[in-house]
Amino acid sequence: MLGVCGIFLAGCQEDAKIKVVEVPAEFSERRGPHPSLPAPGQSAPDAATSQESGGLNFSTPDGWKIKPNGPMRLASFDIVDGEAKCDVSVIRLGPDQSVLDNVNRWRGQIKLDPVAENELALTEIKCGGQPGSLVELTGDAESILAVMVVRPDATWFLKLQGPKALAQQERDRFVSFVESFEIP
Repeated sequence: MLGVCGIFLAGCQEDAKIKVVEVPAEFSERRGPHPSLPAPGQSAPDAATSQESGGLNFSTPDGWKIKPNGPMRLASFDIVDGEAKCDVSVIRLGPDQSVLDNVNRWRGQIKLDPVAENELALTEIKCGGQPGSLVELTGDAESILAVMVVRPDATWFLKLQGPKALAQQERDRFVSFVESFEIP
């Protein structure tokens, strides 16, 4: 028993150093840089201008600020109007994602109760010509507009979340963004 304790304590030396290296997610090897996008925090040059990022093509609405991608995000934007700010994200997950589970997770994010499958309110929408489903959720303070495109190889999510008034003000521009978004 003393021998085991001696081995254990020998491994707890103060001179053992742990080296921490930080790599910003937007420049990781997995994602690679996005040289075709404007610098984070800047607007796209023109709303009609298509942007390309890692095989993604889309038109960025005027005033939307491209920001660095966080974990899991393939594209990220801020929409700012005074003190109000909405977040827009594009995420790709594996196939067979549950629409109901995702809608109920989003409902929880804006303090709404979960719904049953027969209560789902989805609207058909085209995302770069491919069929998708739009859900519009409105809580007391925040709203979420989210589009899900289910394909055999992946499920794509395009989501806008923020203060209710600003989210509703940006609804038509979000829909235009979704319609312009070409999934590879």
